[in-house]
Amino acid sequence: MDYSYCSKMFTEGQRTRMRTAMVSSVSGRSNLWKTSNLNVTGANGVGALCKADFSAEQRIICEGTTIDFTDESYHSPTAWSWSFQGGSPSVSSSQSPSVTYNSAGTYEVALTVSNSGGAVSQTKTQYIKVVPSSGNGPKQESFENVTSIPSSNWFSESIGAGSGWEVTEDAAATGSKSVMIKNSQNAEGIDHELLSTSINLDLNLSAEISFKYAFARKPDGGNDRLIVRVSKDCGQTWSTKKSLSGSAIQTSSATNGYFVPSDSEWKTTTISSNSLANFLVSDFRIKFVFEGAGGNNVYIDDVNISGPVSIKETELVNQLRLFPNPAKNEVNLSFVNESLKENYTISIVDVIGKQIETIQSGFLDLGEHNYLINTSNYKSGIYFVVMSDGNSKSVKKLIVE
Repeated sequence: MDYSYCSKMFTEGQRTRMRTAMVSSVSGRSNLWKTSNLNVTGANGVGALCKADFSAEQRIICEGTTIDFTDESYHSPTAWSWSFQGGSPSVSSSQSPSVTYNSAGTYEVALTVSNSGGAVSQTKTQYIKVVPSSGNGPKQESFENVTSIPSSNWFSESIGAGSGWEVTEDAAATGSKSVMIKNSQNAEGIDHELLSTSINLDLNLSAEISFKYAFARKPDGGNDRLIVRVSKDCGQTWSTKKSLSGSAIQTSSATNGYFVPSDSEWKTTTISSNSLANFLVSDFRIKFVFEGAGGNNVYIDDVNISGPVSIKETELVNQLRLFPNPAKNEVNLSFVNESLKENYTISIVDVIGKQIETIQSGFLDLGEHNYLINTSNYKSGIYFVVMSDGNSKSVKKLIVE
């Protein structure tokens, strides 16, 4: 149609010819724009809903986290009906609801939107993943008791196709198992993440991370990278603490074959306690990211999060005493409470953070309190008396002979 010198404009004559055709009654062309026809065909009515859709502020969260959902449906819905498996609330009619997930699991979310023109629905299965807590640090993971990924403490995410992290018995730095990526079979440019569940490092004075790894390039392989990132807010944000590439990631000579490391083809690397000083929190997480660039297989084993557990004497209570300590069959716990507390707990935990016994739970009155704790069934070792009102915490070490 366009014969003018400007390829983006019609000539005056072309414009006149087009308008003449549009107002002509020949073939009913004038009906295309008349109000009466637009009303009959529904073009002037409410737009038909063609798709229900939504997004979540986060999709991988810790227990007790609240997240916001956003309606992204097409063609102006006026009513919303949400269903949140495992969430609180479990249903909502808000356009942008906030939902809290208190229990670990993987949950679906469903949305039905409607207007006077009809209704459409969308259900997304396994949409929200609530990761559990794996307890208090320190933590040691040799993967000997892990049968597959995902497990109770680890899961994987891949950005792209290909083989991700998996448990293998082909090689191990210690024991008989490790985790690996069969990168020799993967295309370049694919990222694979191995993520931990939530770990409580709030009781640690300091923490240090070490792990062992094995990797071989291919003779013409690119710049593969193994990156370690940590989070202090359950994975909402991540901070890079280690990046291994080039000669640093390589533990064996290059090979085109299927790389399986020998006992001597493992390296150990460490993330120092200084680097983790701001990450001693209750919702600490770690992830290993492998950025494939045409290299061979990569392996990880013996992930250790170590460091002394803290003995915090806060202002939660006054004159805190634990005697006799070391104890044999029983121990006395005494302290003075100087403010009313509604949700006060006293628990006994072991060195890996497992709760052994709850001594007190609920309201705590003012004044002096004394508890006689029976330790006759405790195994010999180190325990901790953890006292908390939900905001502050006191911890006292208990030795049982």
